[in-house]
Amino acid sequence: NEELRTYYQDLSLEMPHSQIIEKMFSLVQSSAGSARTRNPEVTTGEDLEITKLALEEGRKLLNNGSYHEALLKLQTASQEPQLNFEAKVLMMRCYLYLKDMDAVLLTYQNLDIKDQRLNSDALYVIYEISRHYEEAKDHRKALQLLQLIARNDITYKDTFQKIELLSIEVNSASNED
Repeated sequence: NEELRTYYQDLSLEMPHSQIIEKMFSLVQSSAGSARTRNPEVTTGEDLEITKLALEEGRKLLNNGSYHEALLKLQTASQEPQLNFEAKVLMMRCYLYLKDMDAVLLTYQNLDIKDQRLNSDALYVIYEISRHYEEAKDHRKALQLLQLIARNDITYKDTFQKIELLSIEVNSASNED
């Protein structure tokens, strides 16, 4: 089972956009989790500590520029519901540094962001995604992301100014239709 987990974890790094591989990796992870719960020696608290450790190791690897290795640790941490949001935000940072915007967008689409207080990592990632949409001339999506940032921190970078400019763009595009 460990070999399968490692295999799909490696594959998911090579092909981060593949939903099939992501589902297989999740399936292998969940079967490993159910095997652990059948083992009375390993408690849920210990599992949480292991995934917290994976999250912290992933953060250190990210900060040291070891993005691929960080992704491996962060994928493990993202399997724990309590750590999923934070781990995926850090994964998106890795993908940004690796210049893999498709992986960033796919991860963002699968992120449950409602009711989350956005920390500086999340603000950074969302801001970068908004820049991507703005460069792609998808002003409506860029504006929505900037508004999300503003709800959490109106003073973040030039968010307020960009909201004003993009609002004009979106309104003028709506009037042309």
